[in-house]
Amino acid sequence: LLRLQTSRWKPRGQTLPGWTSTLPVRATLQRFTRGPFSTRRHGACDRSDPAGGLRPPKRRSRDLNWFVNNAHIPAGPDAHVQDQYFEFLRFLGVDPEPVEWGLELTANERAAQARFLDALPRPPGPGGSPVVGMVLGASDPRRNWSPDGYARLIEGIGERRGARCLLLGGPSEGEARIAGEILEGCRGPIRPIDARGDGLRRLLWLLGGCDLVVSPDTGPLHMARAIGTPVVGLY
Repeated sequence: LLRLQTSRWKPRGQTLPGWTSTLPVRATLQRFTRGPFSTRRHGACDRSDPAGGLRPPKRRSRDLNWFVNNAHIPAGPDAHVQDQYFEFLRFLGVDPEPVEWGLELTANERAAQARFLDALPRPPGPGGSPVVGMVLGASDPRRNWSPDGYARLIEGIGERRGARCLLLGGPSEGEARIAGEILEGCRGPIRPIDARGDGLRRLLWLLGGCDLVVSPDTGPLHMARAIGTPVVGLY
């Protein structure tokens, strides 16, 4: 829900239906049917009122989403999801540029990051030794790369670039299994470091300390991009 021409979001004490009915523009960015039904339920749109709500272009809609929509933004070229969302703002006359994420590390987090990076082993010989983060898994297993693929990549960039690789992710059973298979499958002289943990802020400064992040389509990939770390997305 986008609320325009106001400096506040939900007024204190108002329920969701009462609050959404006061919005001058209501936009559902969800292209599945569950999106428009949730906003229609709270008075967000009426098919007889073309100004009542905005929806994604018809060609991007799924599950007959377009049938319950009352207005569509013009269809633009295929683009990143972020840029597709910005199409709503541009249609409404709001310039989304420049993009500022506002993700900053605290002084304590920068100190923890420096201690962690300084403690990483360095391969012998001249030249740099970049730090490469490997994000192990997404919530949808179909998006994940194979542990053997990670292992071969770690070996290759270790031999050619002297890269020190961090295995990044959470403490879930699935990520633990992937990490174990990668560690078992790596045969190069530079071993990857299992840096998985249980905290988004820690993950943020780990991503920020990497020279490159390799990741499937999942949250840490977008976090790394938001803080300026180069990324390779596995799609």
